[in-house]
Amino acid sequence: MCFVPAVVLVALLVACAFLESCLTSEEPMQAQIGQLKQRWGHMDPKRLGSSLPFFLPGLPSRRLQIRRVRIGASTEGLREEKQRTGQQQTREIRGVLLAAQREREGSLTESAEAKETETARAQAETDLGLDPRSYVTRGMERFQKGDIEGSLSDFNLALRLRPPIKPYLWQRGLSLYYAREFQKGAEQFRSDVEVNPSDSEEAVWTFLCEAQVYGFDYARDHMLSVNRDSRDYMRKTLEMFRGTATPAELEQLRRKDDIHDFYGALYLALFYEAKGDPAKSLRYMQQAAGSPYGRRSGDYMWFLSQVHLQRRQLETEESRSL
Repeated sequence: MCFVPAVVLVALLVACAFLESCLTSEEPMQAQIGQLKQRWGHMDPKRLGSSLPFFLPGLPSRRLQIRRVRIGASTEGLREEKQRTGQQQTREIRGVLLAAQREREGSLTESAEAKETETARAQAETDLGLDPRSYVTRGMERFQKGDIEGSLSDFNLALRLRPPIKPYLWQRGLSLYYAREFQKGAEQFRSDVEVNPSDSEEAVWTFLCEAQVYGFDYARDHMLSVNRDSRDYMRKTLEMFRGTATPAELEQLRRKDDIHDFYGALYLALFYEAKGDPAKSLRYMQQAAGSPYGRRSGDYMWFLSQVHLQRRQLETEESRSL
């Protein structure tokens, strides 16, 4: 009779020791129950666990409190870890967006030029095709009719379609001059001289463009050097712009024949325009426009004399209306 209570007492002590280990151990509950089965296989762990609150009130609730604390700590840790991860991802996303923005800004000019070229090609496919010569021809025709802006548009389109032709587009330089885009005109004529170093007209037109921007004296000091031109009237014209010959010498040369008369009058008119003497410029340009050579030859420069008079007359009327 006394032996049985003693056994029960021993079982209770063992159970208490087991519960104490549960309170301090990190092992899963299922593993601990497995250990109990090994020690007390003849007893049902569930029944043993269910009877403990009757004998030892408070122990299960203490175990539950500890687990709640541990779960709460784990949840808080997960929340902090998630917050740190979110902040890190935000920084990474911002870095990627910033890099993309910088790359886009860095390639903005290149993209604009590519878009412009693509637009030019699309227009060409629906207009005159992809042959730049077609646009040069139409640009010259438009210039001869006084359509400066239209001619410049065609020359620019031809240039976009085939950039290597730039040093040969002297017609574009003339359109730039009358469109008052003098710096671009000077750049065009300077590139022309690089492939045709014996053409005095390219050097003269560079002078004319730069005189409008920087002044007559600057243009003379920075005048391009060219090889000997085979045309005597252009050699004399070049000397006049350089200051080594006088306008009277070129005037004298005009008497030789019609072509000398025309080109002499043309460049005397442009010379006085560069010097800021519109009255003399107008008189000589009218003589060039009325030249028999120009009328019968169809020389592009004769058409230029017509365009010059039209343009200057228009500018004079606009200035009077202000």
